Amino acid sequence: MILRFLSKFKDWDITVGLRYLPVVAFLKRQRKEQDSILEIGSGSFGICPYLQKKVTGVDIAFGKRVHPLLKPVYARTEKLPFKNNSFDFVLSMDLLEHLPVKKRKLMVKEMIRVGRKGIILGVPSGFWAGLADKFLNWYYFQTHKEKLNFLTEHLKYSLPKKKEMKSWFVDELSRRNKKAKIKIYNNTNILLLIFLLILGFSENKLLCRIYRYSLFLFPTLRLLNFPPVYRKLFFVKIEKK
Repeated sequence: MILRFLSKFKDWDITVGLRYLPVVAFLKRQRKEQDSILEIGSGSFGICPYLQKKVTGVDIAFGKRVHPLLKPVYARTEKLPFKNNSFDFVLSMDLLEHLPVKKRKLMVKEMIRVGRKGIILGVPSGFWAGLADKFLNWYYFQTHKEKLNFLTEHLKYSLPKKKEMKSWFVDELSRRNKKAKIKIYNNTNILLLIFLLILGFSENKLLCRIYRYSLFLFPTLRLLNFPPVYRKLFFVKIEKK
């Protein structure tokens, strides 16, 4: 029974799913069947396991196994190889914090340039998220005796600030004469995230199995977005002229 349940969620990861599911809900409300989607920093899977729709994914590297619904495109965030308004929806999750500060604004500009109907940006942000990263970085080193690259980059570049990111959107939308409604949502309670990643990072077979089986709790865990939160989700709905 357990294996049959898990097979329905092939390629799902609970902490990754928690950040993607609100995006899936937004897209299901806003997009039409024929609308195109671009994900920046998708890696080999991106949103595909959760959305189950065709997506063009941009990244600087992809693994040997790529999700069958993902069309990989090798490119850098600050210079996308697409014309203006090429995609109906453009999204990026947990990528901005891995870029040097100077490149972050360029990426937001590119998202707005190639996006026609909506932009979705998810990023760890705030004091508590930074504190969580420091703890998880320490914990991973204790359990693996090596550093985890993505956490190291979080600490190296520091996390983006909500007000700063919002100003980038407002300025670039105005510059391109695009009107839009911007809504910012909380995503993933920090204590929940730390608990789940302690299980996943533990190197203990039992704890790792509990992490995997926590998929059973998805309907409940996805609602735990009360403060302090780890991530901010920017939903930008571009209005027709």
